Amino acid sequence: MRLRSLLYVELTKLRRQRLAVTTVIAPLLVGLLLPQLIWLFGGPRATPARGFYVFAWSLELALLMGVYLLLLQAALSIVVDRHDKTLRNLLVAPVWRGRIIAVRWLALQGIALLLLALLAAGVFLSTAIHFEFGEIYEEAIEP
Repeated sequence: MRLRSLLYVELTKLRRQRLAVTTVIAPLLVGLLLPQLIWLFGGPRATPARGFYVFAWSLELALLMGVYLLLLQAALSIVVDRHDKTLRNLLVAPVWRGRIIAVRWLALQGIALLLLALLAAGVFLSTAIHFEFGEIYEEAIEP
């Protein structure tokens, strides 16, 4: 089997799992809602000039959630393959075992890059609605 067909099979299996969809949607919702919640209930941190602070904090929490769910997805994909007996068929086929590992890695990296791009764009747009991105060095303390 060629690398492209193996990658297609792996991405199809990931798309059918509910956790793969949750891995992308849940952190995106958190990243979109956190700047809005900070704007509503933030108190002194919610001044309009604190855009970079709110952006960084929201992106950090959303990425932590996304990475945790992605690691959980990677671990559960092995369990699902064993339960559905799809890994057995791949191991019997004349496929290099290193290729199977490379395809799994590529599929998870694709999800991670998609998650990163969606989160960065979504959190930036959500933050830009209520906050300004002023000068970063305004509040710097000079020695």
